[in-house]
Formats: sequence, structure tokens, C-alpha cells
Amino acid sequence: MAFHIKSWVKFPVFLASQLALMKVHYGLAGYACLMLVFVGSIYPLRKYSHELFLFTHLFAFGFIGAIAKHTPYAMRYFVAGLIVYLLNVFSSWCVKSHVAHARVDILPERCVRLSLRLSSPMVHTPGQYISLCIPSVSWFEWHPFTITSAHVAEDGACDKIEVYITVRGNWTRKLFEKIDPSQELTVLLSGPFGNGSIDLHANTMLTVHDTIAIMNGGAGITFGIRLLRGLYQTLIEEPDRCLQSKIKTKNIHFLWSVRSIAELSWFRDEIQIIMNGFESIHRQNPERFPCLHVVFYVTRQKDDCSNMTIDAFSETMENNEKATRYTMETSGFIKQNETDNTNTSSKQVQPSIVLDKRVDLKSFFKTMPCGPPGFNGSIKNTVASITNCKNIPHLHCEDFEI
Repeated sequence: MAFHIKSWVKFPVFLASQLALMKVHYGLAGYACLMLVFVGSIYPLRKYSHELFLFTHLFAFGFIGAIAKHTPYAMRYFVAGLIVYLLNVFSSWCVKSHVAHARVDILPERCVRLSLRLSSPMVHTPGQYISLCIPSVSWFEWHPFTITSAHVAEDGACDKIEVYITVRGNWTRKLFEKIDPSQELTVLLSGPFGNGSIDLHANTMLTVHDTIAIMNGGAGITFGIRLLRGLYQTLIEEPDRCLQSKIKTKNIHFLWSVRSIAELSWFRDEIQIIMNGFESIHRQNPERFPCLHVVFYVTRQKDDCSNMTIDAFSETMENNEKATRYTMETSGFIKQNETDNTNTSSKQVQPSIVLDKRVDLKSFFKTMPCGPPGFNGSIKNTVASITNCKNIPHLHCEDFEI
């Protein structure tokens, strides 16, 4: 538009004649709408004012409408596209949308656990995620979160799911400040999304791969813990005798890198129970059942303002042990007899904790037989560097892709 105006300004009579045309008016209106969309996309506005970002993008419809009037023959395409879009939104809402009530639990390091009770059952598979809108926080914002729940009914459906939310931006900060653990939240839910690849099913992983490595960075553990729960249930809680004879996996590596040692408390006690279960079955039959190796990396222990030491962390976990087991029992993740077994074997095996050090990916992958973009990217590059015709590992990185 600027180039057109600059060219026309040199000829005042021609400029006046052009501006008098209704067709030119529609063209200028279309460009003005497009300019508003662009301004609303600038980083500061997009980051700090989502409502303004959303409002300016509604002018995209004005842009399409103005261009359709500017070129009348294009109106049929504009109307057809609008009808298809509205049908898509309507069908998506009818098929993939739910209303849920959420129970809230406050966890250390500004983390929130939402236990959602859905109005109707939802079918989901490992690796999928949902988008949530909480009207009490914002009517306009939808955000994706990984489903951490592993228990489903025989038909694959469930009416109770669980997600973890950590403070990472304006919306999550507002949620953390406004929530009241004593009250339930009304939540709008859309999903599940994601490929739900068969490669991520526990049966597939155990019968195809010699070694399984689950790597997690910070809050990205929500994806990894779902896979670990699935492996635990398949091998221990609901063992399939036919599957046991086909198990190929010998080692399962679970790595979790966090900034503060307090973040480990989100899943530390649950992982301890899982480790005890794996250790128990591995000792019974080391040739058939895999061994679970868990390593926690704390990258900022020196700068950790909480000053929580390993001993203090272990003591805190022991104090929270009963509460954690009660939560896992009520959510259906473990059964009462499993709790009794883990009580007697809670001291059998412990995860390794590495302080002030990040995961050395090259060294880690060289020893194997085989959430954030930087973390996923480094893993992809390392896997690509060691891959050859005879050694082709299967790699899945959770990028919230539909």
C-alpha cells in the first residue's frame, strides 16, 4: 500500500481520481485490516496482551471480506471458505470438546496439578495432549497440556484425566495466583490432539526396542511420566503373559533434568514406587524383565534459592510418602496390594542425582546399543550424529504438533 500511495502522490489528479473509486476504497480497507493484524502480531503485544493479540487477528476476516469486494468474483471463494471454517469449528466442538470440573493441588516450585472430571468419557492414547480454557482466568486463551493419566477403561475411554501446569508465562502465572485449592474450577477442554502413535504404546516399545530412553527437561516430564506409567502398568499392574514371552527390552533409562531440586518433588515419590516395582520383577527374572535406570540432573543447585539439600529433599519425600501413595491410590494408578509391597521394599533401590551438571547426550548415547525446542533439538542432533545404516534408533520428541 505504501508503494502504491508513494507512486500516486506524484500525480495529484490521478491520485484523486483513484481514491474516488469504490474499488480502491475496498483495497485500502483490506490493507488497513492486514496492517492491524501485523501490528497485533508484534512480540510485545503478543506476549503481554493476548486479548489484544486475539482482537486484532479478528480483522483478518475484514481483510478477506474487503479483498472479496475489491475483486467481486472472489466473493464465492470467500463465502465457501467461511462456511467450511464454521463447519470445522462446529464439528470440532461437538466431537472433541468437553466441560470438566477440576480439583486443584498446589505443588512446589509454582506447579499446579489439575485432576479433571469430564462430563463425558474421552478416548486418549500415550503421547496425546489436550487444550484447556479456564474461564475464571481468561475466556479467550487456550493452552496445550500433556495428559499424564495412564489408566483407561477397556474401551480406551476415561472420564478422569490429570495434567500438570507450571508457571511459564502470563496465563499460567495468573492461574497460579487466582486458584483456590478448596474450590473446584470449571474447565473447557478440547482434544485429545497429537498423533498418538502406536510406537509410543507400552506393548510396542517393549517388544520392538532393546533399550528405551525417556529424556525429560523440567515440566516436560509430563510426557515422559505418561510413558513410564504405561510401561509400569503393562509389566507389573496388568501383566500380559503372552506379552512377557515377547519382551525384547533389557534396559529402560529415565532421565530428568531440572533447574531446582525442589522440582523433583512433583514425581519423585511416584518414580520411587515405580523403581521398586521394576526392581522386584527384574530380580525375579532378570533374563525376561527389563531393568529401570533413573537419573535426576539438577543444573542450578549452586544458585538454588531454596537451599534444599539432598538430605533435606529425601526427608521431605519421606514425610510426604503417605500423602503421595494416597493420591496415587485414589487416582487409580496403584492398587492397595501394590502399596503394601512398596512399603516393604522402599529402601531397595534409589535414583541417582547429579548436581550442577547437564545431560551429556553424546556420552549417554554412545553407551547405548541402539519440552523445550533447545532440549529436543540437542537430542535430535545427537541421535542423527550416531545414526547409520545398521543403527537406526526410533526417536519421538513431543512438540505439541497436531
